[in-house]
Amino acid sequence: MSYKFDIFDDREFETFIRDIIQKELNITLQSFKAGRDKGIDCRFSGSINNEIIVQAKRYTNYNNLKKAVNIEIQKIKILNPPPKRYIFATSLDLNPSQLDEIGNILKPYLINNDDIYYESKLNNILSKSENIDLENKYYKLWITSTNILKRILHNSENNNSDFNTERILKSSQLYVYNNQYLKQALKILNKEGPSENFVGRNYFINDGEKRLQMSFEQISSLQNHNITNE
Repeated sequence: MSYKFDIFDDREFETFIRDIIQKELNITLQSFKAGRDKGIDCRFSGSINNEIIVQAKRYTNYNNLKKAVNIEIQKIKILNPPPKRYIFATSLDLNPSQLDEIGNILKPYLINNDDIYYESKLNNILSKSENIDLENKYYKLWITSTNILKRILHNSENNNSDFNTERILKSSQLYVYNNQYLKQALKILNKEGPSENFVGRNYFINDGEKRLQMSFEQISSLQNHNITNE
């Protein structure tokens, strides 16, 4: 299974990377509230402070990522004490040349390029059977997988799997978690009108596997009334 990690917002991606690194290194990382981070998204302080520094960057364009890396390395240079190990993660996929280029920018704090996490490597980690808990925890990843969505939709009442899959993928890019919004979502789903499909798709995104069958059965019945109005 191959996932796209730009489905996360910046904060979600940081949390996802924190959990990945903790599992990979069998350590507990310190994480911090949102705000200026001095080049630190997470860290491990064992025998010394700043022993391991983790930085996560969510970008969809390599040139923008490279600019950000050049800024981050300047922050790392003034950390006291300097990190013994620096780990960098990006939502982008990288080819060998790009991986080497990022690695060279981050020297000498990056021990080697194995401490750079990118799309292909993250997918490789998630594919391991021992990491199924991470895959299950971050159900928002499922929205980027057409295969998973089609398998889910196959069990619902409607026959528009391709249509709904495409619409959900687009909606997921716009979705921002809002608890108050979700409280109203089910009420809206019980009414006729042009907005039920969008609400249903985003309710699906938030509530994950527990609500899948219910959400799409509701969308299926509502779609007959509203498809011409969208």
